[in-house]
Amino acid sequence: MNKILKKYGFNIIFLFTNILFIFLLIYKKTTFSHLNYEKQKLDNNLEDLVKEKQKLEQELLIIKEPRKIQRFAQKKLGMQKVKISQVKKI
Repeated sequence: MNKILKKYGFNIIFLFTNILFIFLLIYKKTTFSHLNYEKQKLDNNLEDLVKEKQKLEQELLIIKEPRKIQRFAQKKLGMQKVKISQVKKI
């Protein structure tokens, strides 16, 4: 046994070290692939959120338009324009 370790010890250690490095390389590649997939999913999600934000900002600009607010107040809330004669001083 002792003679075998002396004769083949370096080769056995070298072989196991290479196998270990191969497994570490495979682990690194699979981890990298998984992280790239997650990054791609998050990038797509970010892109969708940016589009939704732009859409909502456009809707907000349309809603904040003074003529639209006035029409909404008159039709939906039944408000009327105030005439100067209706204003009382206190």
